[in-house]
Amino acid sequence: MLPILPMANENPHRAPQTPTATATSKARKGRLPLASKGQRVVNLIVDATTIVLLQIAVLVVLGVFLDEATLEGNSVGTALTIAVYSLGFFYYVVLEATVGRTVGKLLTRTRVVDAGGRKPSTSAIVMRTLCRLIPFEFVSFLLTENGLHDAASSTRVVRVERQRVEE
Repeated sequence: MLPILPMANENPHRAPQTPTATATSKARKGRLPLASKGQRVVNLIVDATTIVLLQIAVLVVLGVFLDEATLEGNSVGTALTIAVYSLGFFYYVVLEATVGRTVGKLLTRTRVVDAGGRKPSTSAIVMRTLCRLIPFEFVSFLLTENGLHDAASSTRVVRVERQRVEE
């Protein structure tokens, strides 16, 4: 019997590849497909809704513990207003910096990656989130493929392949 030789394009000395390693190498080579504009719109709607619900929850909890006189006309009211509006900033930074996904991205099976397909740095995520504060920044998606907050932070949103569990 003749020995079975590897195919010419296969490396017989290569380490076995796991699904995660394969997905990561595809992302690094730029082969993971970008999220569609439809997925990006769904991300925006779901994340905006989630942020508003978080803000409402915080205001309800504060309303239970603070009386109206405390909230009106002083620095406590101003500080609370800033804190409530800051929830959106922290929502994006914490979720995208730690797991690369927000609630919207989880639902649409998308993820934030850097230009090499790896997890972005925290500074890139902060830059990405700061760009979201620019009025009408979301309109930049109509003019470019990725939008301003992706371009400024050298990030992109890609579709994530579903991992299959081997039995």
